[in-house]
Amino acid sequence: MAKISTMVIALGNRIENATQLQSILTKYGCQIKARLGLHEGTGDQCTNYGIIFLQLAGKEDDFKALEEEINKLPQAKARLVQIELD
Repeated sequence: MAKISTMVIALGNRIENATQLQSILTKYGCQIKARLGLHEGTGDQCTNYGIIFLQLAGKEDDFKALEEEINKLPQAKARLVQIELD
């Protein structure tokens, strides 16, 4: 049985909070297999919020620690999503 671990992160006020979030993501860089960041905007008109999707690899305890650290940031919300395949 395979377990796929992902995380969804919503970040508000990303202009002020992105640096703190990036520091946490760097700390857990070995557990992040893939990362996709999205925000609405074109050209010079970007929204100040966004979402990040992570594909995770490693130990579940590390995933939960990552989630907890992100959730301590202002205007940030992270959810660990795990799916088991038969």
